[in-house]
Amino acid sequence: MMDRVRVAVIGAGGLANREHYPALASFDDVDLVGACDLDEERVNATADRFGIAARFTDYRTMIEQTAPNAVYVVLRPHHAHDPAVFCLRTNLHVFIEKPPGVTAFQTRSLARLAEKNACLTMVGLNRRYSPLLNAAREIVLSRGPMIQCVAAQYMHSPALYYEGAVDILHCHGIHYLDTLRWLGGDVTDLASDVKRIGGAHENCWTALMQHEGGCTGVLVANWQAGGSRPYTFEMHGPGVSVYTHLSGDSQVWIEGERDPDALSQFPVTSPEQPQAYFGFREENRRFIDCIRTGEQPETSLTEAARSMALADRIYASRF
Repeated sequence: MMDRVRVAVIGAGGLANREHYPALASFDDVDLVGACDLDEERVNATADRFGIAARFTDYRTMIEQTAPNAVYVVLRPHHAHDPAVFCLRTNLHVFIEKPPGVTAFQTRSLARLAEKNACLTMVGLNRRYSPLLNAAREIVLSRGPMIQCVAAQYMHSPALYYEGAVDILHCHGIHYLDTLRWLGGDVTDLASDVKRIGGAHENCWTALMQHEGGCTGVLVANWQAGGSRPYTFEMHGPGVSVYTHLSGDSQVWIEGERDPDALSQFPVTSPEQPQAYFGFREENRRFIDCIRTGEQPETSLTEAARSMALADRIYASRF
């Protein structure tokens, strides 16, 4: 087992600074050996904050000079592909934020390259690592199979992600599709409705899915809703229902009665920690553990490619 993991990070933007650098810096078995960003002022500020001596504006130079075991690629999706390819060709383990490609094809290509070079990979599909969602899932499965699962997101966000570089369903909706696959299994059949409301691109998706094993999954995502209620998931089994919200307000019902203590270990988050339930810290911990043990993470590029392909199917199966 590897005792310590040398990690270099490509990207010094908001998400990297809010979630990934703090988590990695807090782990006793991680050495942050390099930080890289095209913006020199930004990378210096990040490196100063987290005590990283080596900072770069060219990721190739960083990798050559710091000899990491793993590289984090935390960039916008249309900027991440080439750095990820370089790292995988250099036989480095790679964490890449979601989506791991602008298209499912890009994701499959990265997955094949990772397999060819025996690289461990993780995509930032952190809902699978959320302690709250894992506890909710276990409550349902302890009473029998998952019968229904629902993922819903309502946003009022008319502007398109990244000015059209990638569509919303593949970019942000991939969280919901991957979580539904995790809860219900792979999708065997589906029907969908895709709408474009008041804009040039699709911004409203509804899908009814049949999962292997008999679970029914439902996706409702609307970026032209009147208000925002993101990150809600429902899980239903025999005589049990769990309604979760990743900013709190979760409920467990068993045989017609609410159980107020079932999720008592997850109190409502404070305003200072609005994303404590999302699984960011836990996914980082899991990736480091997998590198140390040589185990492929649950949200590898190969697995993420299946969720990206599900987004393709939703567009192809529209009414």
